[in-house]
Amino acid sequence: IGTRLVQRSVTEPLAYITQVARSIGAGDLTLHISTDRQDEMGEVLRALDQMSDSLAELVGQVQRSAGSIGAASVEIAHGNHDLSNRTEATAAHLQRASSTLDHLSGAVGQSAASAREANALAASAYTVAQSGGQSVSEVVQTMHRIDHSSKKIVDIIAVIDGIAFQ
Repeated sequence: IGTRLVQRSVTEPLAYITQVARSIGAGDLTLHISTDRQDEMGEVLRALDQMSDSLAELVGQVQRSAGSIGAASVEIAHGNHDLSNRTEATAAHLQRASSTLDHLSGAVGQSAASAREANALAASAYTVAQSGGQSVSEVVQTMHRIDHSSKKIVDIIAVIDGIAFQ
């Protein structure tokens, strides 16, 4: 009877406590431990129940946080993907703009060369025109001299005619 009493009051509760502790250690936090015992074994069982509840709450918070982190990670991944697409599009636009600017720069360079050539031709034409103007001026002066000389010749012929008819 004495051994049976020790077994009922110590050994069986310790075996139950061990079983509960192993279940909690294995991750089973759904256990609800209830006891009417008012001794140390009852205190240990209530402490295990409180620990199980606290661990269940902690695991729930971790799961909720992990879910939030997962959702945030998905949003960040989408944001990164969108940013990558926009960056690629911007790079393509910049490449096209750079190509256009290169083409425009070439056209401006060609226009500048053409403008220099036109300026040289205009300067040459100015020189030719100036030279031509000077030549025309010389021709006009020569024609005035010829006109003046021809008037003298006419006067001389008139004098000769006058002498010849006498």
